[in-house]
Amino acid sequence: MQLETLGTLNKMRCELNWYAREFAVVRMLRQFCDVDGWPVVDPLPSYGRGRDTVGGRYISLIFGTNLTDVAITGENGTIDGQGALWWKKFHKGELQYTRPYLIEIMYSNTIIISNLTLVNSPSWNVHPVYSSNIIVQSITIIAPITSPNTDGINPDSCLNTRIEDCYIVSGDDCVAVKSGWDEYGIAFAMPTKQLVIRRITCISPTSAVIALGSEMSGGIEDVRAEDILAINSESGVRIKTAVGRGGYVKDIYVRGMTMKTMKWAFWMTGDYGSHADNNYDPNAIPVIQNINYRDMVVENATMAAKLEGISGNPFTGICISNVTIELAKNSKKVPWNCSDVAGISSGVVPQPCDLLPDQGSSSSQIPDYQDLQVQRKRTSKPNPNYFSLGEGVFSDAVSSVRMFTTERNLKLGSCIHANILKSGLDGDVFISNSLLDMYAKCQHLEDAAKVFDYMPNRTVVSWTTMMSGFCQKGFLDEVLSLFLQMLETVPPNEYTLAVVLQACARKGDPRLVGFIHCFAIKYGFDRDNFFQNSLIDAYAKSGMLGTAEEVLYRLSCRDVVSWTSAISGHVGNGMMKRALSSFFRMQEDGILPNEVTILSILQACSSISEWHIFQSMHGLVLKTECSRNALVMNSLVEMYAANGSFEEAIKLFCHFCFTGEGLYLCQETMATLLQGCGHSGSFMLGEEIHGYLIKNGFLPCTSVENSLMDFYGESGQFDFAFLLFRMMSFKDIISWNTLMTCFAKRERSSEVLKLLSEIHTYHAEDNIFPDFITMLTSIQACSNLSSLRLGQVVHGYTMRAGLIFDIFVQNSLIDMYGKSGRLDFAEQIFGEMPIRDLGSWNSMIAAYGINGNGDSALQIFNELKRSVSHHPNAITFVNILSACAHAGLIEEAFEIFDRMKTEFGIDPRMEHFACMVDLLGKSGRVEEAEIFIEKMPVRPGSDVWAALLGNCALFRNVEIAERAASKLCKMVPNSDVWRVAISNVYASVGRWEDAAWARAEMRRSEELKKEGGWSSVEVKGDIHRFVVAETSYPESETIFEVLKGIREQIRDLAVTELSE
Repeated sequence: MQLETLGTLNKMRCELNWYAREFAVVRMLRQFCDVDGWPVVDPLPSYGRGRDTVGGRYISLIFGTNLTDVAITGENGTIDGQGALWWKKFHKGELQYTRPYLIEIMYSNTIIISNLTLVNSPSWNVHPVYSSNIIVQSITIIAPITSPNTDGINPDSCLNTRIEDCYIVSGDDCVAVKSGWDEYGIAFAMPTKQLVIRRITCISPTSAVIALGSEMSGGIEDVRAEDILAINSESGVRIKTAVGRGGYVKDIYVRGMTMKTMKWAFWMTGDYGSHADNNYDPNAIPVIQNINYRDMVVENATMAAKLEGISGNPFTGICISNVTIELAKNSKKVPWNCSDVAGISSGVVPQPCDLLPDQGSSSSQIPDYQDLQVQRKRTSKPNPNYFSLGEGVFSDAVSSVRMFTTERNLKLGSCIHANILKSGLDGDVFISNSLLDMYAKCQHLEDAAKVFDYMPNRTVVSWTTMMSGFCQKGFLDEVLSLFLQMLETVPPNEYTLAVVLQACARKGDPRLVGFIHCFAIKYGFDRDNFFQNSLIDAYAKSGMLGTAEEVLYRLSCRDVVSWTSAISGHVGNGMMKRALSSFFRMQEDGILPNEVTILSILQACSSISEWHIFQSMHGLVLKTECSRNALVMNSLVEMYAANGSFEEAIKLFCHFCFTGEGLYLCQETMATLLQGCGHSGSFMLGEEIHGYLIKNGFLPCTSVENSLMDFYGESGQFDFAFLLFRMMSFKDIISWNTLMTCFAKRERSSEVLKLLSEIHTYHAEDNIFPDFITMLTSIQACSNLSSLRLGQVVHGYTMRAGLIFDIFVQNSLIDMYGKSGRLDFAEQIFGEMPIRDLGSWNSMIAAYGINGNGDSALQIFNELKRSVSHHPNAITFVNILSACAHAGLIEEAFEIFDRMKTEFGIDPRMEHFACMVDLLGKSGRVEEAEIFIEKMPVRPGSDVWAALLGNCALFRNVEIAERAASKLCKMVPNSDVWRVAISNVYASVGRWEDAAWARAEMRRSEELKKEGGWSSVEVKGDIHRFVVAETSYPESETIFEVLKGIREQIRDLAVTELSE
């Protein structure tokens, strides 16, 4: 348990984990109660002696030195320090050395101390000293309030420390920030810097919640504290020092404190006369400046503040703003006791002392730097009060810049920048870094670059911030260039390397990622947890998934970020099952997923599309309490909706949005639900969602309105879709495409082309231009109209719009020219295509088939079979069989049909059987077609029987036609198609009564009423429309004579072939 031996490893890097549950089992080592046998170590060099007595120190219970990657954690296990024995001996003066601490880690890097309960420590509880990159979180510390010097957490000469989410009941300070004592601390010269304290609850009746000093001779700088609750404590924030201390306390920013039952809210003293020995330097004057307290509420305080600086060397730059202090009934008559301090106040109750003049309610937000400059110019000799005001303004400048950075408010941020320039504070590197961060996060890199270029001194933060800004905007080469320049002046840190790794990953160059990895190993950054997680992410995003996993599995302390980086990388590279496997390993590792992990794994599940996985992930979301997270629920709903589980998606939507908690899915997810309503035919549900969207303020929103149009179009409500379109306040090209697609699906091709004309005529000024979807829909409309002239116009427009090289557009043009009878144009486009997909081959085969050129269709089909990159699919066989049917190539068709399964592994589907029946029927072999149907290995569908029935009319085979109609009557009783066909068969043999009966059946039923059919033909640019049996057309008699002759020629030719 005692780890002193680790200190003798001569600065070797070790990986160390302690688990508090082990302590809970053994209830501390018994020898901890044996004071006489407890080991002793040397005094800390920055103190020169022990805190309790001159000389050494009893070693701490958990002690380590020269370590890297230290984790002291447990499942809220309890470490009992048996402090009563030590306190008793301390009070009696029986201890020869300074009492031990519960946890002390020295000269170490990357430390986490978490999830522990520490009770009855002999002295200080947690003491990181001479260390960096420390996290202390979720610690409960309990000691009797009368116990001596049982400080809670004492960061001492440490860099980059974070203390958060702790509960402390102490006989001394809850958090005491230190950096050495008198001449020893000055000589050691290791300050405490970059300290964050947040979400702390403290009870300390005899001391402070946050104490800065008194041992602060190495300096305390850049401390940020917020969200602190103090109960029944002596003081909220205390600064103690004295002449002879030296050192400094500066740039302290505390906000968001709530204090209840206090002696003082704030306490500063420059007369704390305890010294290590008599050898201190009486001329070593401590500097206390830039102390900022704001946004605090104090209840039941005996006194507001006791602020006592050093005579002749006042504490300066004190700024207190937006603080309300409610005094107790027995409070002092004078709530503020101030001497030898200087600063400003704003919005403080009760009114502070005269040394902290009130600047008005708005001064704390935007300081008036111009007034400060004017006063300086008027004063020949520096005035201490105004100098302190300038120092106090420093903290407000930084906090204001940070606030506007968070709000992305560039306008006000620029105003602050202007005032900073006027005040002369722009030379301060801390302020310049804050300005850099603001401009970079507001994506104004030109201004950020100007600030960077004019900085007299640049730190690693300056370079890293600038590189991060370039990386976010996608200027990846600039990131690498800056990194190379930085190496000439300033060494990088782990955050710098993380930014460079991100740039390398976005460039997709794994070699660069490897170079940075080598650099990190060479300079000792490879053991840093933050860097390792960034490395996993970079390798994964650059496609080196194996290397990313290798780095992951080598980590001794894999956390949720490590696993999530690997999982997201797998998903980003399309390795969905591998992502799922990593997710299961993560759970085996005992790591709970966070929202980012869940979002990635839901994306993977959606791609895998397996119902049992959906259910498992759904259960996990509920178990991990992510069910109230909007992003997670959006992804879960979209996962179900995108994979056809529409009902489950709707249930989730109702459960999430109708709980009365004000939760909503995002606009994109609502759009997906609307599309699901359209595709599933849930018209009433879609209307209800439309009402929900109106009621909850989702409209106007272009993406939602586009989905509403698609929903109404899919539901056949074109008037509603068109009305929505005209009412939209803003339309994008997707809006136009949606409406055009709705019209095209219902064969309202003329309206499609009118919309295209409208886009071309009016909407260039709105920056709306056709895309390839627009042109595909327009070409399809021309195809449906069989209008060669309009098709050529759209073809030319497509070329002008620069969309002609899209492969889908080219395939549609082939289809359009094929239907218009211009095979020469279709062949030209096909021959000139630089790249063909399978759709190109299928379109060309179909074009030949429509025009009865079966031999050319077979030639293209044979070329496709010889192709290396493409192979025929089910659609290919439909097209080639249809082409054979139009050309009467029966033997060739049967040969192809037989080889579908044996050579290409494609099982014939119903449409293939229908093609074969149509082939036989068109050749007059309707009896063979019926036999073919009876021998089918699957139950014939309605398309097959309809093909047989359609050809019976041409060859007047009433018997087979009636059998086919009987089958169709059972399969599709509400269809009017087969009734029209059987009526035509009866009419062809003169059975007019039966034909009339079939037509009457349609007229009697509302469901079977058939819209009048019409045809059109384009002659020299004019479109002529005809309805069935129309006689009003001027040349109708000539047309019917020609049509009769064509029918007789077809019948004669078929009879001749049969007889042969």
